[in-house]
Amino acid sequence: MKTFKVAVTGTHSTGKTTFAEALKETLDAQGYNTVCVSDLGEECRDRGFNILYDHTPQSTLWIMTEGIRREMEAALTANVIIVDRPVP
Repeated sequence: MKTFKVAVTGTHSTGKTTFAEALKETLDAQGYNTVCVSDLGEECRDRGFNILYDHTPQSTLWIMTEGIRREMEAALTANVIIVDRPVP
């Protein structure tokens, strides 16, 4: 199965998540098996890491590795993966 990845990127509060959710809904309605890998910033903060202007090497590493892990997991079953704030 070929998997397509859509990376949604941009600065803070520009509608990335809203766009990603709308795209997922549209693709699901067309019969695609779509997984959305969400922005991990809030979860990172909830786990006790500093984010945004106070980020650390540890918080950056957590976001990168967790994002990649979730993308790899999604690729096992999805036709389309929508990544909100992808790892470059």
